[in-house]
Amino acid sequence: MDKVVKVCDVCEDLTRPVQIYTVGSADGRVADPPPTLCAEHAAPLEAFLPQAQSAPAKPTPARKAPAKKAAAKKAAAKKAAPRGKARRTLSLEEIG
Repeated sequence: MDKVVKVCDVCEDLTRPVQIYTVGSADGRVADPPPTLCAEHAAPLEAFLPQAQSAPAKPTPARKAPAKKAAAKKAAAKKAAPRGKARRTLSLEEIG
């Protein structure tokens, strides 16, 4: 079994918790590999990030019951214009 230990890229201290950051620029360049930093060395990056706020849990909206298809078909049939003559497909020999 392999074990993976992540350490700060700067101090390499095994006792500090770390976080991986995605760093990119406006022209599309991205740091590869992304830096893994402890809180002390991530402070300059964290200064640019907004503070995390605990958002209140949003209640999920109740789902509407699906409309009954039979009622929709009846309403569509009432609105539709009466059908005229049935269309008939003609072959080239019948046309010419």
